[in-house]
Amino acid sequence: MVMKRLVAILPLIGLAALVVSQGRPNAPVSNKGIQVPKSKYPPGLTPPIVPRARLLGFDNIIKELKCNPAQTKKIKAELAREIKNLPMEELRKAQLAKDQKVIGMLTAPQKARLTEISYQAIGILSLRSAPAAKAIGLTPAQDKKIVTKWDEIFKRARAVAKKDPQPKIDKNDPKREQKIKAAIEKHDMIYDKFRKEAETYAFTQVLSAAQVSKWKSIQGKPFPFTSRWQKL
Repeated sequence: MVMKRLVAILPLIGLAALVVSQGRPNAPVSNKGIQVPKSKYPPGLTPPIVPRARLLGFDNIIKELKCNPAQTKKIKAELAREIKNLPMEELRKAQLAKDQKVIGMLTAPQKARLTEISYQAIGILSLRSAPAAKAIGLTPAQDKKIVTKWDEIFKRARAVAKKDPQPKIDKNDPKREQKIKAAIEKHDMIYDKFRKEAETYAFTQVLSAAQVSKWKSIQGKPFPFTSRWQKL
């Protein structure tokens, strides 16, 4: 789970060198880092998928959704199922299919609440997810304006993050996953002020007052996250 999440956020936090040091066997790599599928969007700005299936790996979220024991067992079994030995693009598609299968195990009310929690976990970047964009009426022109500015903001964020030494963790280190997790969380903290800048820009320069109000309302009741890791 840690490695999958790390691969997912590489374009945004710039930790490719860290993953290469892990010797990850299932993804094609070069001496410049992991090869990721091309996107029409700048690094880190592909619209996120909401609701976020990985959140169901946390017991407090399962509890919030009131999943029954049988449902919980099926969800955890599917989340734990590994996808191996696939090229990166096929791996991405297989992971999307797996996530959709997990989300399909939820009832409509559970899916709705997980969507709200996903908005809160991802933060301002989820503003451009398909359900959020539809809910607030985000226009193509507004989306283009946001992407252009956010790309500039997060380029600055990556420049700052690169100044922070990236740890090299041996693949045989018994505390490997804990160290990877700590490294990701540390780099994520660097991005906090830049995400705030991105939010301020969207709220004051792009969205209407009605859209901002709608965006805040679709996040629902605040969820008490127990760690930063749940929001990565």
